[in-house]
This record gives sequence, structure tokens and C-alpha cells, in this order.
Amino acid sequence: MRIHRIRSTGLLIVGLSCFAACSTISTYDQAAYANVTSLKVDTLNVVGQATGSYSEHTKEIAELNTKLDKAYEYDHGRPLNQKTIDLWNQLLKENPNDPDSGILPHFFELWKTQGKISSASIKGEKARIGQAFDKIIALESGKNK
Repeated sequence: MRIHRIRSTGLLIVGLSCFAACSTISTYDQAAYANVTSLKVDTLNVVGQATGSYSEHTKEIAELNTKLDKAYEYDHGRPLNQKTIDLWNQLLKENPNDPDSGILPHFFELWKTQGKISSASIKGEKARIGQAFDKIIALESGKNK
């Protein structure tokens, strides 16, 4: 009876160790969380400026895109982080097979072609862009610490 209990305990420990080692998602990362929350605020601020001329805001847009690229690359380099990358891709990367992809590039292209965007349109776009960021934030904050 005692040998059976020791074997059972040993198998349980081995099983739990394998389960923990076989995780399918990365653990929580404070830097990644700080990046995405900060970028949400920065992005929504730039989007809010779309009532003004696109050409007057090209510097801010370029700086924002650089920050977004850095955050994307940081998350891309983390192991077991494909779910987060998929969410970043919906926000930042245009995929011809996915009409909901490239939310932010679509917005900037619209702003560029129209020159200015109405306050009502900006409000809707800010909500959509904010939701995309919220998905990334929720995923990161929900990861094991």
C-alpha cells in the first residue's frame, strides 16, 4: 500500500511538471504590459488629432509607428507568445485574407487620403482601435505571473 502511494505521488509530481513545462502561452511580462498600455494612450491621442490635417501630423504618426513596431518586435521575440502576436497583427498588419486586419494602417490611410476626418468618425475609430488594444492588454494581464 505504501509503495503504491509513493508511486502515485511520484507520477503526480511528474505529471504536474510536464503540464507546467508544456504551457502553450507565455507568462506575464511587466514590460510588455507597460508597452501596450502606454501605446494605447499614445495611439488614441494621435488618432484624436485626425480632425486636423494629416500632413501636419506626419512626424507624430511616424514616431508612433516606430514605438508600435518596437512593442511588436518585443512581443514577437518572446517564446510561446503567438496569441499575443495574432492580436498585434489584427491591429498593425494588413492581411488581404482578413478584412478586419490592419485596423491602424487602414485608419492612417483613410486620414491620409481624406486629409481630415470628422469628429464623429474619429469617435468610432477610437473605440475600435481601443478595443483592439484592450484585447492585447487583457491577454497579457491574464497570463500567469
